[in-house]
Amino acid sequence: MKKLNLSLAVACAGLLSACGGGSGGSDDKPQTVRINGLAEVSVAEGTVAEFAAQNSIKSITPIDGDASLTLSFSGQSLIVEAAELTNPAIGTYDVYMSKGEDTVIQRYEVMGVNTSALAFENIAYDIRDNYQSLLDLAEDQNIYNFFIDLGYLQETITPAQRDSRIAEFDATASSFYASTQGDFDALVDVFDQYLNGEVGESTLESSANLAAQSLAAHGSYALTKLREAEDISATYMTALPNDDITFVEEQGRFSRYFAPSMIVTDPGTGAKSYAAGYEILTPITGL
Repeated sequence: MKKLNLSLAVACAGLLSACGGGSGGSDDKPQTVRINGLAEVSVAEGTVAEFAAQNSIKSITPIDGDASLTLSFSGQSLIVEAAELTNPAIGTYDVYMSKGEDTVIQRYEVMGVNTSALAFENIAYDIRDNYQSLLDLAEDQNIYNFFIDLGYLQETITPAQRDSRIAEFDATASSFYASTQGDFDALVDVFDQYLNGEVGESTLESSANLAAQSLAAHGSYALTKLREAEDISATYMTALPNDDITFVEEQGRFSRYFAPSMIVTDPGTGAKSYAAGYEILTPITGL
């Protein structure tokens, strides 16, 4: 009988061990989990926006906050209010959320958009990111080269004439090259200062406008060269554009090849394409 009781005791001990013991285990303790990755949200200046979080929010801790941004919460909604701005505002925050008994932390990057300066920001981005191609009048040169090559392929000019005419397009020969380069350099510097909060949008506006005006003047050189290729282009295109290089908001870049007179819009889809007589530009400009 004693042997039987001993065997039962051993069996019971094994069952208790498999179940984690007679008292509750430690696996049920609340956990704190940080979500990998950064959540990014933006709100226009002078407005309030709500964003859905993954779980119910219980607190927000600024990591590198911005005084122009006010964050609050209600349930699963993250509420962001942006003041009126003269520079972009950006802040990082840890948002603490409840998931059952656990706490989940999500890092947020919040951007306050300075909407009144967006047009000048876009000009600055394009000049900064496409500095050399704009200074080289690359789009005009590509179109000029395209027509010269067509003339060669159609045997209206000789190989030697083709090479000579291609070499003649040199943006550094423009009388506005150096001044445009100087205004580009100034804008790049001002833009960095603006993004760092060192100067306001009025300074950015002045510098962006000056750089755009300089580029338009510099672009007159390319117009002259395009006119010299009109003996070939007239066969393929209605007319060469007579517009200055300007910033085209819909395209987000500088060009002279998106004038309203050159573009048609499909009434059904809203898709834009070149009007009759300008279709040949499509592969060059990417419209």
